[in-house]
Amino acid sequence: NDDDIKVCTYNESLKKQVARESEIEQYIKEGLEKDYFYLQYQPQYIIGDRKLRGFEALVRMKLPDGSIISPGEFIPVAENSDLIMDIDRYVRRRALTEFKEVCLNAPEGFVLSVNVSAKEISSPGFAEEVLGMLDEIGFPPGCLEIEITEYSFAQSVETTIFNIRSLREHGIKIAVDDFGTGYTSLAQLLNLPVTLLKIDKSLIDNIENSEMNRDFVKTVIYMGHLMNCEVISEGVEMESQLNLLGQFDCDFIQGFVWSRPLEYNAALSICDSEHMRYS
Repeated sequence: NDDDIKVCTYNESLKKQVARESEIEQYIKEGLEKDYFYLQYQPQYIIGDRKLRGFEALVRMKLPDGSIISPGEFIPVAENSDLIMDIDRYVRRRALTEFKEVCLNAPEGFVLSVNVSAKEISSPGFAEEVLGMLDEIGFPPGCLEIEITEYSFAQSVETTIFNIRSLREHGIKIAVDDFGTGYTSLAQLLNLPVTLLKIDKSLIDNIENSEMNRDFVKTVIYMGHLMNCEVISEGVEMESQLNLLGQFDCDFIQGFVWSRPLEYNAALSICDSEHMRYS
């Protein structure tokens, strides 16, 4: 039967890609045991007065020989297995531990934001695990922001919603990352206690040159405020973008225009310059 014939072609580049992914998976497993991972902190600022809102914790990977593997390479590999959940837990524990003193002494509204994968937020018991870690470390729940992607709502919706509501009941903030790039229906968002929408860098890049992009970003900010959310724009690199976002009443920004991601001690220095005690 001709319908059953399948043609397979040998592809050298595909073979190399599979080998590279297998190599990176091994590095991730080793890294979790031997501490190849470290964190950088991306400052987030209030647009109006350039005051520090808080930081987003970003995971980085450095091998013993000093070479760096970018998150753009190791995160997708981790997401194809449960290793992403191990990385998430590593980041969360380290970030909460490193910023505990800052947050205990910070002014009201200060936020430490950590990313959570779709696999984690859709896992039964996730909210309890987070609350247990907060209790163990002594980190104030009101300073924690859990950042999820729109893709999270394509997973186990009921469990995801249960986890989000449980976290919110304890004062933890919920941010939806990359908003406007894909998966979330407005109907879903309207029924969730989300506190922050994050506008993806891809929508900011062309904000000056594309009227459609400007109108879209303006609309997202307006919708966010209608939903009683605050709105942050990611990847803001130029003053001209910043000025437009200010005109559109965006609440916060993060990006190279005001600061690149920082090593831990440099992040603490910013807190110090804002007259926040952390020790």
